[in-house]
Amino acid sequence: MMYRGMSHYSQWLFKSGNRNMAVQVFKKMEQNGGKPNVVTYNTIIDNLCKNRLVNDAMEFLSEMLDRGIQPNVVTYNSLFHGFCNLGQLNEATRLFKEMVGKDVMPDTVTFTILVDGLCKEGMVSEARCVFETMTEKGVEPHIYTYNALMDGYCLHHQMNEASKVFEIMVRKGCVPTVHSYNILINGYCKSKSMDEAKSLLAEMSHKELTPDTVTYSTLMQGLCQVGRPQEALNLFKEMCSSGLLPNLVTYSILLDGFWKHGHLDEALKLLKSMQEKKLEPDIVFYTILIEGMFIAGRLEVAKELFSRLFVDGIRLLHIHTVS
Repeated sequence: MMYRGMSHYSQWLFKSGNRNMAVQVFKKMEQNGGKPNVVTYNTIIDNLCKNRLVNDAMEFLSEMLDRGIQPNVVTYNSLFHGFCNLGQLNEATRLFKEMVGKDVMPDTVTFTILVDGLCKEGMVSEARCVFETMTEKGVEPHIYTYNALMDGYCLHHQMNEASKVFEIMVRKGCVPTVHSYNILINGYCKSKSMDEAKSLLAEMSHKELTPDTVTYSTLMQGLCQVGRPQEALNLFKEMCSSGLLPNLVTYSILLDGFWKHGHLDEALKLLKSMQEKKLEPDIVFYTILIEGMFIAGRLEVAKELFSRLFVDGIRLLHIHTVS
Protein backbone atom coordinates (compact mmCIF):
# COMPACT_ATOMS: atom_id res chain seq x y z
CA MET A 1 0.00 0.00 0.00
CA MET A 2 2.84 2.39 0.92
CA TYR A 3 4.60 1.53 -2.33
CA ARG A 4 1.46 2.34 -4.30
CA GLY A 5 1.23 5.70 -2.55
CA MET A 6 4.85 6.50 -3.39
CA SER A 7 4.18 5.47 -6.98
CA HIS A 8 1.31 7.97 -7.15
CA TYR A 9 3.61 10.60 -5.62
CA SER A 10 6.22 9.86 -8.29
CA GLN A 11 3.57 10.26 -10.99
CA TRP A 12 2.48 13.59 -9.50
CA LEU A 13 6.10 14.78 -9.59
CA PHE A 14 6.29 13.95 -13.29
CA LYS A 15 3.14 15.94 -14.00
CA SER A 16 4.59 18.84 -12.01
CA GLY A 17 7.68 18.82 -14.18
CA ASN A 18 10.00 17.40 -11.50
CA ARG A 19 11.31 14.52 -13.62
CA ASN A 20 14.61 14.00 -11.81
CA MET A 21 12.96 13.99 -8.40
CA ALA A 22 10.32 11.52 -9.64
CA VAL A 23 13.02 9.06 -10.71
CA GLN A 24 14.83 9.59 -7.40
CA VAL A 25 11.62 8.78 -5.51
CA PHE A 26 11.31 5.58 -7.54
CA LYS A 27 14.90 4.60 -6.70
CA LYS A 28 14.37 5.50 -3.04
CA MET A 29 11.36 3.20 -2.88
CA GLU A 30 13.57 0.34 -4.05
CA GLN A 31 16.27 1.16 -1.49
CA ASN A 32 13.64 1.04 1.25
CA GLY A 33 12.71 -2.51 0.31
CA GLY A 34 9.84 -1.80 -2.03
CA LYS A 35 9.26 -4.29 -4.82
CA PRO A 36 8.37 -2.62 -8.10
CA ASN A 37 5.93 -4.40 -10.38
CA VAL A 38 4.83 -3.95 -13.97
CA VAL A 39 2.34 -1.22 -13.01
CA THR A 40 5.03 0.79 -11.24
CA TYR A 41 7.42 0.51 -14.16
CA ASN A 42 4.64 1.42 -16.57
CA THR A 43 4.04 4.64 -14.64
CA ILE A 44 7.71 5.64 -14.88
CA ILE A 45 8.09 4.58 -18.52
CA ASP A 46 4.90 6.33 -19.62
CA ASN A 47 5.84 9.59 -17.94
CA LEU A 48 9.37 9.50 -19.33
CA CYS A 49 7.98 8.96 -22.83
CA LYS A 50 5.53 11.83 -22.41
CA ASN A 51 8.50 14.01 -21.50
CA ARG A 52 10.31 12.82 -24.66
CA LEU A 53 12.91 10.93 -22.61
CA VAL A 54 12.49 7.69 -24.51
CA ASN A 55 16.10 6.55 -24.10
CA ASP A 56 15.68 6.79 -20.33
CA ALA A 57 12.42 4.87 -20.64
CA MET A 58 14.22 2.12 -22.58
CA GLU A 59 16.73 1.80 -19.73
CA PHE A 60 13.84 1.12 -17.36
CA LEU A 61 12.52 -1.48 -19.83
CA SER A 62 15.91 -3.22 -19.72
CA GLU A 63 15.85 -3.03 -15.93
CA MET A 64 12.41 -4.65 -15.89
CA LEU A 65 13.59 -7.53 -18.03
CA ASP A 66 16.74 -8.01 -15.92
CA ARG A 67 14.52 -8.37 -12.85
CA GLY A 68 12.27 -10.88 -14.56
CA ILE A 69 9.32 -8.46 -14.70
CA GLN A 70 7.58 -8.96 -18.02
CA PRO A 71 6.40 -5.82 -19.82
CA ASN A 72 2.81 -5.85 -21.03
CA VAL A 73 0.99 -4.13 -23.87
CA VAL A 74 0.67 -0.93 -21.81
CA THR A 75 4.45 -0.78 -21.43
CA TYR A 76 5.04 -1.14 -25.14
CA ASN A 77 2.28 1.30 -26.10
CA SER A 78 3.93 4.03 -24.03
CA LEU A 79 7.24 3.37 -25.77
CA PHE A 80 5.63 3.29 -29.22
CA HIS A 81 4.01 6.63 -28.50
CA GLY A 82 7.33 8.06 -27.36
CA PHE A 83 9.26 6.88 -30.42
CA CYS A 84 6.52 8.02 -32.82
CA ASN A 85 6.39 11.48 -31.25
CA LEU A 86 10.13 11.77 -31.90
CA GLY A 87 9.73 10.49 -35.46
CA GLN A 88 11.85 7.43 -34.68
CA LEU A 89 9.73 4.97 -36.64
CA ASN A 90 12.54 2.48 -37.17
CA GLU A 91 12.89 2.08 -33.41
CA ALA A 92 9.13 1.74 -33.04
CA THR A 93 9.03 -0.95 -35.73
CA ARG A 94 11.95 -2.82 -34.15
CA LEU A 95 10.24 -2.70 -30.76
CA PHE A 96 6.99 -3.95 -32.31
CA LYS A 97 8.78 -7.05 -33.62
CA GLU A 98 10.35 -7.56 -30.20
CA MET A 99 6.95 -7.25 -28.55
CA VAL A 100 5.35 -9.85 -30.82
CA GLY A 101 8.39 -12.10 -30.34
CA LYS A 102 7.75 -12.03 -26.58
CA ASP A 103 4.12 -13.13 -27.18
CA VAL A 104 2.72 -9.80 -26.02
CA MET A 105 -0.38 -9.27 -28.14
CA PRO A 106 -0.75 -5.79 -29.65
CA ASP A 107 -4.13 -4.15 -29.14
CA THR A 108 -6.11 -1.44 -30.92
CA VAL A 109 -4.09 1.29 -29.21
CA THR A 110 -0.81 -0.28 -30.39
CA PHE A 111 -1.85 -0.40 -34.03
CA THR A 112 -3.43 3.05 -33.94
CA ILE A 113 -0.24 4.63 -32.54
CA LEU A 114 1.83 2.98 -35.27
CA VAL A 115 -0.57 3.87 -38.09
CA ASP A 116 -0.72 7.48 -36.93
CA GLY A 117 3.04 7.74 -36.47
CA LEU A 118 3.81 6.27 -39.88
CA CYS A 119 1.29 8.53 -41.61
CA LYS A 120 2.72 11.63 -39.96
CA GLU A 121 6.15 10.69 -41.31
CA GLY A 122 4.74 10.24 -44.82
CA MET A 123 5.02 6.45 -44.71
CA VAL A 124 1.43 5.80 -45.78
CA SER A 125 2.10 2.50 -47.56
CA GLU A 126 3.75 1.16 -44.41
CA ALA A 127 0.81 2.44 -42.35
CA ARG A 128 -1.59 0.57 -44.64
CA CYS A 129 0.42 -2.63 -44.11
CA VAL A 130 0.14 -2.18 -40.33
CA PHE A 131 -3.60 -1.57 -40.73
CA GLU A 132 -4.00 -4.77 -42.75
CA THR A 133 -1.96 -6.73 -40.21
CA MET A 134 -4.29 -5.40 -37.55
CA THR A 135 -7.41 -6.69 -39.29
CA GLU A 136 -5.73 -10.02 -40.12
CA LYS A 137 -5.03 -10.55 -36.42
CA GLY A 138 -8.68 -9.87 -35.62
CA VAL A 139 -7.98 -6.60 -33.82
CA GLU A 140 -10.86 -4.21 -34.48
CA PRO A 141 -9.78 -0.75 -35.70
CA HIS A 142 -11.03 2.23 -33.71
CA ILE A 143 -12.39 5.44 -35.21
CA TYR A 144 -8.98 6.98 -34.44
CA THR A 145 -7.27 4.28 -36.52
CA TYR A 146 -9.45 5.00 -39.54
CA ASN A 147 -9.05 8.75 -39.11
CA ALA A 148 -5.26 8.49 -38.90
CA LEU A 149 -5.04 6.41 -42.09
CA MET A 150 -7.46 8.69 -43.96
CA ASP A 151 -5.46 11.73 -42.91
CA GLY A 152 -2.27 10.09 -44.17
CA TYR A 153 -3.78 9.53 -47.60
CA CYS A 154 -5.28 13.03 -47.67
CA LEU A 155 -1.95 14.67 -46.89
CA HIS A 156 -0.53 12.95 -49.98
CA HIS A 157 -3.52 13.85 -52.16
CA GLN A 158 -4.53 10.18 -52.49
CA MET A 159 -8.22 10.94 -52.17
CA ASN A 160 -9.42 7.72 -53.81
CA GLU A 161 -7.61 5.70 -51.14
CA ALA A 162 -8.85 8.00 -48.37
CA SER A 163 -12.44 7.56 -49.59
CA LYS A 164 -12.00 3.78 -49.66
CA VAL A 165 -10.88 3.79 -46.02
CA PHE A 166 -13.94 5.91 -45.19
CA GLU A 167 -16.18 3.39 -46.96
CA ILE A 168 -14.56 0.46 -45.12
CA MET A 169 -15.11 2.28 -41.83
CA VAL A 170 -18.81 2.79 -42.53
CA ARG A 171 -19.23 -0.78 -43.80
CA LYS A 172 -17.66 -2.12 -40.60
CA GLY A 173 -20.22 -0.21 -38.55
CA CYS A 174 -17.81 2.43 -37.25
CA VAL A 175 -19.75 5.70 -37.24
CA PRO A 176 -17.81 8.64 -38.74
CA THR A 177 -17.40 11.68 -36.52
CA VAL A 178 -17.25 15.36 -37.43
CA HIS A 179 -13.46 15.00 -37.30
CA SER A 180 -13.65 12.15 -39.85
CA TYR A 181 -15.51 14.41 -42.27
CA ASN A 182 -13.14 17.30 -41.55
CA ILE A 183 -10.19 15.12 -42.57
CA LEU A 184 -11.78 14.23 -45.91
CA ILE A 185 -12.99 17.78 -46.53
CA ASN A 186 -9.49 19.09 -45.88
CA GLY A 187 -8.07 16.50 -48.27
CA TYR A 188 -10.44 17.47 -51.07
CA CYS A 189 -9.76 21.16 -50.46
CA LYS A 190 -6.00 20.60 -50.66
CA SER A 191 -6.59 18.74 -53.94
CA LYS A 192 -8.79 21.64 -55.13
CA SER A 193 -11.77 19.28 -55.52
CA MET A 194 -14.23 21.73 -54.01
CA ASP A 195 -17.43 20.16 -55.32
CA GLU A 196 -16.55 16.88 -53.58
CA ALA A 197 -15.70 18.79 -50.40
CA LYS A 198 -19.02 20.65 -50.45
CA SER A 199 -20.92 17.42 -51.08
CA LEU A 200 -19.47 16.06 -47.83
CA LEU A 201 -20.84 19.10 -45.99
CA ALA A 202 -24.28 18.28 -47.40
CA GLU A 203 -23.81 14.63 -46.39
CA MET A 204 -23.04 15.69 -42.83
CA SER A 205 -26.32 17.59 -42.62
CA HIS A 206 -28.17 14.59 -44.06
CA LYS A 207 -26.67 12.39 -41.35
CA GLU A 208 -27.50 14.97 -38.67
CA LEU A 209 -23.84 15.66 -37.93
CA THR A 210 -23.28 19.29 -36.98
CA PRO A 211 -20.31 20.88 -38.79
CA ASP A 212 -17.95 22.80 -36.53
CA THR A 213 -15.82 25.90 -37.04
CA VAL A 214 -13.01 23.77 -38.50
CA THR A 215 -15.39 22.33 -41.12
CA TYR A 216 -16.51 25.73 -42.34
CA SER A 217 -13.08 27.38 -42.10
CA THR A 218 -11.49 24.58 -44.14
CA LEU A 219 -14.14 24.87 -46.84
CA MET A 220 -13.89 28.65 -46.93
CA GLN A 221 -10.13 28.49 -47.34
CA GLY A 222 -10.48 25.95 -50.15
CA LEU A 223 -13.04 28.08 -51.97
CA CYS A 224 -10.90 31.21 -51.65
CA GLN A 225 -7.87 29.37 -53.01
CA VAL A 226 -9.72 28.35 -56.18
CA GLY A 227 -11.08 31.87 -56.75
CA ARG A 228 -14.57 31.43 -55.34
CA PRO A 229 -14.62 33.99 -52.48
CA GLN A 230 -18.34 34.74 -52.87
CA GLU A 231 -19.18 31.10 -52.12
CA ALA A 232 -16.86 31.32 -49.14
CA LEU A 233 -18.79 34.36 -47.91
CA ASN A 234 -22.07 32.48 -48.33
CA LEU A 235 -20.67 29.66 -46.20
CA PHE A 236 -19.57 32.21 -43.62
CA LYS A 237 -23.13 33.53 -43.41
CA GLU A 238 -24.48 29.97 -43.18
CA MET A 239 -22.04 29.26 -40.38
CA CYS A 240 -23.07 32.35 -38.41
CA SER A 241 -26.78 31.65 -38.89
CA SER A 242 -26.27 28.13 -37.51
CA GLY A 243 -25.07 29.63 -34.24
CA LEU A 244 -21.37 28.92 -34.69
CA LEU A 245 -19.06 31.76 -33.73
CA PRO A 246 -16.27 32.50 -36.21
CA ASN A 247 -12.81 32.88 -34.73
CA LEU A 248 -9.78 34.90 -35.79
CA VAL A 249 -8.64 32.10 -38.12
CA THR A 250 -12.00 32.12 -39.92
CA TYR A 251 -11.86 35.87 -40.46
CA SER A 252 -8.23 35.74 -41.58
CA ILE A 253 -9.05 33.09 -44.20
CA LEU A 254 -11.85 35.23 -45.65
CA LEU A 255 -9.80 38.41 -45.49
CA ASP A 256 -6.92 36.78 -47.36
CA GLY A 257 -9.33 35.47 -50.01
CA PHE A 258 -11.08 38.81 -50.47
CA TRP A 259 -8.00 40.98 -50.89
CA LYS A 260 -6.32 38.52 -53.24
CA HIS A 261 -9.35 38.67 -55.52
CA GLY A 262 -9.89 42.42 -55.22
CA HIS A 263 -12.97 42.36 -52.95
CA LEU A 264 -11.63 45.06 -50.63
CA ASP A 265 -14.99 46.47 -49.56
CA GLU A 266 -15.99 43.00 -48.36
CA ALA A 267 -12.69 42.85 -46.47
CA LEU A 268 -13.52 46.11 -44.68
CA LYS A 269 -16.95 44.73 -43.77
CA LEU A 270 -15.18 41.77 -42.18
CA LEU A 271 -13.18 44.12 -39.98
CA LYS A 272 -16.38 45.82 -38.87
CA SER A 273 -18.04 42.44 -38.23
CA MET A 274 -15.11 41.38 -36.07
CA GLN A 275 -15.30 44.53 -33.99
CA GLU A 276 -19.04 44.06 -33.50
CA LYS A 277 -18.35 40.55 -32.20
CA LYS A 278 -15.67 41.90 -29.83
CA LEU A 279 -12.91 40.01 -31.66
CA GLU A 280 -9.53 41.74 -31.66
CA PRO A 281 -7.89 41.75 -35.12
CA ASP A 282 -4.19 40.96 -34.88
CA ILE A 283 -1.24 42.74 -36.53
CA VAL A 284 -1.28 40.31 -39.47
CA PHE A 285 -4.95 41.06 -40.13
CA TYR A 286 -4.30 44.80 -40.30
CA THR A 287 -1.17 44.32 -42.40
CA ILE A 288 -3.08 42.34 -45.03
CA LEU A 289 -5.79 45.00 -45.19
CA ILE A 290 -3.34 47.90 -45.42
CA GLU A 291 -1.31 46.18 -48.14
CA GLY A 292 -4.47 45.42 -50.11
CA MET A 293 -5.66 49.03 -49.96
CA PHE A 294 -2.23 50.36 -50.86
CA ILE A 295 -1.94 48.09 -53.93
CA ALA A 296 -5.45 49.11 -55.02
CA GLY A 297 -4.50 52.79 -54.78
CA ARG A 298 -6.90 53.49 -51.92
CA LEU A 299 -4.30 55.41 -49.96
CA GLU A 300 -6.66 57.30 -47.65
CA VAL A 301 -8.22 54.06 -46.43
CA ALA A 302 -4.75 52.54 -46.01
CA LYS A 303 -3.68 55.61 -44.00
CA GLU A 304 -6.76 55.39 -41.77
CA LEU A 305 -6.13 51.68 -41.15
CA PHE A 306 -2.50 52.40 -40.35
CA SER A 307 -3.54 55.01 -37.78
CA ARG A 308 -5.94 52.52 -36.24
CA LEU A 309 -3.20 49.89 -36.23
CA PHE A 310 -0.93 52.27 -34.33
CA VAL A 311 -3.53 52.63 -31.56
CA ASP A 312 -4.88 49.06 -31.57
CA GLY A 313 -1.46 47.55 -32.24
CA ILE A 314 0.02 49.06 -29.09
CA ARG A 315 -2.93 47.74 -27.10
CA LEU A 316 -2.61 44.29 -28.69
CA LEU A 317 1.12 44.23 -28.02
CA HIS A 318 0.44 45.13 -24.39
CA ILE A 319 -2.17 42.35 -24.11
CA HIS A 320 0.20 39.74 -25.58
CA THR A 321 3.07 40.92 -23.35
CA VAL A 322 0.97 40.74 -20.18
CA SER A 323 -0.50 37.36 -21.09
